[in-house]
Amino acid sequence: MAKFKIPKGGYFIWVKLPDNVDTQSLRQAAQKQNVDFNHGALFSHKKGLKNYIRLSFAFYDEDVLAKGARRLGKVILENLS
Repeated sequence: MAKFKIPKGGYFIWVKLPDNVDTQSLRQAAQKQNVDFNHGALFSHKKGLKNYIRLSFAFYDEDVLAKGARRLGKVILENLS
C-alpha cells in the first residue's frame, strides 16, 4: 500500500511504498510506460528512503498529471504483486 500526505506547499509529493520495494528498479519499469519519478535514495545522505518516490506536480497540466498517475499506479500494482 502506498502512503502520502498532501503537501502544504512546494512542488513535490513524497510517496512511501512498502519497505521491500526498491524504487530504483520500479523507476526502470515506470520509464517503459512513459512515466518517471525520482527515487528517494537520491535525497538521503544515509542512502535511506529506498522505498520512497518523489513526484513533481509543478510543470504539468492537470490532465497530464492524471494520466501519469494512472500509468504509475498500474506500474506499482504490477510490481508489488
